[in-house]
Amino acid sequence: YPFAQLLARVYVEHGAEEKALTVMEESRRAGANNPDYLAFLAALYQRAGKHAEAVNTYKEAVMLNPREGRAWLGLGISLEAVQDWNNAGAAYQRAIGSGTLDDNLLKYARQRLAAVRK
Repeated sequence: YPFAQLLARVYVEHGAEEKALTVMEESRRAGANNPDYLAFLAALYQRAGKHAEAVNTYKEAVMLNPREGRAWLGLGISLEAVQDWNNAGAAYQRAIGSGTLDDNLLKYARQRLAAVRK
């Protein structure tokens, strides 16, 4: 699966996100215990507008590594897209509390948290 993930990243860099998603889905079983792999796959689902799949995959990623703020942030974005406002807010809160986001992502997470709480 590391090679599949590398190939998928190359596809993304060249604008072939559907190919990247296909490669990642085909090796999902092998990468099922790697939170970085799952978060990347979830991000590809998110970019493809497949938010239900993204939510499920982000949930798997944060179960494996609950301190990864970017995965919580991605989960919040997809939960918001499926209009699950309460859980989106909780995911944004976890992202903010993780202490792992850079300043730009932290600012974005705070903005989204404020938006879903309204």
